[in-house]
Amino acid sequence: MIYKKLQSLFNPERYHGWGKSKQYFEGWYYKVVSSDEKHAFAFIPGIAMDKSGNQQAFIQVLDGKKLTTTYHKFAAHEFSSKSNEFATKIKNNSFKINLFKLNLSNVKGTLKFHGQVPWPNQWYSPGIMGPFAFVPMMECYHGILSIDHRSALIKSYADNNKVEIILQNRKYRLEINVQRSDTTELASPIMGFMDGRISESMTSIINTRLIKLSNNKIEFEDTGRNVGLEVAGNIPEILIG
Repeated sequence: MIYKKLQSLFNPERYHGWGKSKQYFEGWYYKVVSSDEKHAFAFIPGIAMDKSGNQQAFIQVLDGKKLTTTYHKFAAHEFSSKSNEFATKIKNNSFKINLFKLNLSNVKGTLKFHGQVPWPNQWYSPGIMGPFAFVPMMECYHGILSIDHRSALIKSYADNNKVEIILQNRKYRLEINVQRSDTTELASPIMGFMDGRISESMTSIINTRLIKLSNNKIEFEDTGRNVGLEVAGNIPEILIG
């Protein structure tokens, strides 16, 4: 069991729930956008356990264009995952890094992926969570926007139409502006079980600029489309600028 836990710690894509029987959640998020940008989907397999030990596996399917969500529930014993690689099965559905196969009532098929660019992985900084991966008892372990910036938060704003964030250090200013689009409800974990709800859009537009302060030169500027965006929590507490 300890060996399995160590393997998952240094390979963040693998299952981490070895030995867990209650108050635990784990899931994986596949986002797929067609080349013509007419279709945007997210497929989320996972397993959830509440504080009483009730367990369920699930697969959520989000349609970012139609703004619909379907939640497929499975018995916990229909979930399995390997410790030596990322390979997870939920009944007749399987998920790996380079492909997944779905056999659901409303979605069936296989998707294969090529040319993946993995996140740099060091022994002292496994995955996008960096050293926080070693911190015990965190409510959730997942990808985050920044793990190492020497951060002045100049502006933080969100309303129904947009999100604006400006970060600055001695050398650079990072400006992030997001145009919010319509959302659909996504099930989220509360105390391990999937009883919460968050609103997520999959078709937002993000504009990003990195400016060098010494000469006000734009070092980087780009626009992303079909962006996944969640705005949650006590928004008035984070309004700055």
